[in-house]
Amino acid sequence: KRTKMHQELLLLAEKAERVYALTGTPIEIAPHEFHGIAAITNPALFGHYGRFAEQHIDADPDTGKLLGVRNLGLLQDRIRPWMMRRLKSEVLTQLPPKQYAELFIEMDEWEHKEYRKIVAEFKRWLKENGLGNAATRMTQMLRQQQFTSSPSLLIEGAPKGSKFWELEQTIDGWNGQVLVFTRFK
Repeated sequence: KRTKMHQELLLLAEKAERVYALTGTPIEIAPHEFHGIAAITNPALFGHYGRFAEQHIDADPDTGKLLGVRNLGLLQDRIRPWMMRRLKSEVLTQLPPKQYAELFIEMDEWEHKEYRKIVAEFKRWLKENGLGNAATRMTQMLRQQQFTSSPSLLIEGAPKGSKFWELEQTIDGWNGQVLVFTRFK
């Protein structure tokens, strides 16, 4: 099954000079998922999905449920030349030490006003629906977090938010990378 995202990646890959698939997680995924990655990075490696499935996927013929991998040795031999596997212990020495900094940043007046609107909307929704559907309740709560992360996620044309302006000032001139986790209270 090809998702829309997979199809778009295939189109981009066709135009690219080189294509790499990088993952921070082990490639211990189901073989049909692995074919999707290989189809983008090296389409000739396995060919079409039917051929790949016939050679490498062991599935229940009645239900189609995945049972395991067929010809694992062959699969490993085919991917070995173009797959590089590194363990965390092997690359950890090449990484700079992690630095943690907690910054508590107050919302500005406009942000407070817009945030209160979102909270009021959520309270109104709770009153009308009770605890309702857990997924919908989670979506309502996620909107609050999205707003505190960056108002522009919910309001078109809104600024990124005061926290990002302050963060930009803090790291101005630093050429490292920054990963930002946000939480709301």
